[in-house]
Amino acid sequence: MFDGDMALNVDTLFRWHVLQILLVICCMVINGQAVDVSTTLGPIRGFATALDDGTVLNTFLGVPFAAAPTGNLRFRPTQPHEAWTDVYDATRFGPACLQYPATSGAGSYDPSLNDIDVSEDCLNLNVYAPQMSDDDPLLPVMLYIHGGAHLNGANKLHDGSLLAQKDVVVVITNYRLGALGFFSTGDSSAPGNYGLLDQLEAMKWVRANIRAFGGSPDRVTIFGESSGAASTSLHLLSPLSRDYFQQAILQSGASTSPWAVLLPEYEPRKYTEELAKQMGCSTQSSQELVDCLREKTAEEVGSADVGKPPAMLTVAWAPVVDGPGGFLPARPWDLVDRGQFNKRVRLMAGCTTDERSGDLASIPGVENGVSRDLVIDLLVDFVERYPRNKGFISDALLHGYTDYEAIDDPVTNRDNYIQFLSDYRYVAPVEKVLLTMSAGGVATYKYSFGYQPIPDTYPEWRGVPHAAELRFLFNMPSRFVNGAPTAADLDIADKMITMWTNFARTGNPTPSPIDGVTWQPFTNETRAHLMIDSPLTNGQFLQTRRMELWNDVIRNMAETDTCDNGGVASNGNTVSVVSAMVMIVSILLLAT
Repeated sequence: MFDGDMALNVDTLFRWHVLQILLVICCMVINGQAVDVSTTLGPIRGFATALDDGTVLNTFLGVPFAAAPTGNLRFRPTQPHEAWTDVYDATRFGPACLQYPATSGAGSYDPSLNDIDVSEDCLNLNVYAPQMSDDDPLLPVMLYIHGGAHLNGANKLHDGSLLAQKDVVVVITNYRLGALGFFSTGDSSAPGNYGLLDQLEAMKWVRANIRAFGGSPDRVTIFGESSGAASTSLHLLSPLSRDYFQQAILQSGASTSPWAVLLPEYEPRKYTEELAKQMGCSTQSSQELVDCLREKTAEEVGSADVGKPPAMLTVAWAPVVDGPGGFLPARPWDLVDRGQFNKRVRLMAGCTTDERSGDLASIPGVENGVSRDLVIDLLVDFVERYPRNKGFISDALLHGYTDYEAIDDPVTNRDNYIQFLSDYRYVAPVEKVLLTMSAGGVATYKYSFGYQPIPDTYPEWRGVPHAAELRFLFNMPSRFVNGAPTAADLDIADKMITMWTNFARTGNPTPSPIDGVTWQPFTNETRAHLMIDSPLTNGQFLQTRRMELWNDVIRNMAETDTCDNGGVASNGNTVSVVSAMVMIVSILLLAT
């Protein structure tokens, strides 16, 4: 048994290394010939790569899909690219969009970007397409929107080859980031949301061109992780986007996440004026301010740190509500509650089991847990983001995330605090979107990703943190111990890629069972979910009490006025603090 397992593992690692070698030889061609394709903008030349399973992929890198957003086009909606006549060389990556450098301390900068070009002229995409004959049916398309807190990331960090091996065409796009992608004056001078409009332009490019790569423009799934998932979720709400895709996958993010949009109550104008102050620009008029910023270098504008509201992940550059006729006509919560979302889609969404464990990584001795006193202190700081009912909210959250049978156990306190942060930023917002869209007639599927490799690059106490699933969907060897996954890791990767591409192909992640498991649809009655672990398991009502706490109790308290002598019920009648807390506790217990 040991010898057989060892042989299997050696063979698996050898095949993985062969795949790595094949994928990094960017200019490899089959039979000595490159691959030429005609697009609406002009001819492009990519390359063919033979993978170890016999699949031949046609790859096109750095394909321009929009005009360079530079000069007078900075802070403007995405503009079409001019056509070309010569064959465009699409055999090497294009530049990433300008973003915060590693030295700024502003956010989730990926250090692998240190060795690649970044530029304001960055609106390019990559295409990974199985090689087909003219008689083959068109394949489903998966358009990926990378994450990075609206500040960082690039298409070149996500290799679509592993997904494309399952007979889908994969497109991975860049979009403007930070101030260059999301600066707004709140009026027509600079309405904002340029990064989202870049993503929309990539969808339009797919609609116009993907047939030439063997893809169907009528079978498009958009998907993303973190801020890419929030962006994907916002496209479900935008009246500008709904004709360009048929399905969506949200990985750890939603339009209802507190950091997804710089909401009006976060005072976005304050950060606009702070940028102007740092750049030495007048704020006498919006147009003067914008004209001044267009004269600054992209590096000056892109690296300015203007601070952030407490709810935001990093600095205050994010999508905004740009009103009727714009990309986002109202607050996401209001649009979702009113049912103003795309009902002609199918949706798959979920999170990792320990999303925000990284937030505690700097606490000394965290591997052994944290004290209850520290949790209470952190909670006191947290509730400062709420202008109303801080005491009620603090008490409700402390109750909701306390295990009274292990109230002084450091490990339990640490793990509960990780779940508290994870639920606030990701899990409950995703649940809100699933519940509302399911009630609106949309076919929905929910997952929870809980697989942790053994050994893992993350310490054991961190569990399965934010973005941990990406290494199983994309070609990311550096995120595995010794630069290669184990046989068990490859098994999970194969199952994930199969389910993701099944969803793109059929709208059902398991049209036939995988290891005897059929992923059950999510409905408001069952709240079914698939736990992606080894083995796969179905479940229902995953932490429903905590979901109701955030999406109903905390939200209602945060939006309810208070009086000096007591709380205020939702009907406007004053009630005592004691009565209010009794109602809160009752709700929490009933939802258990």
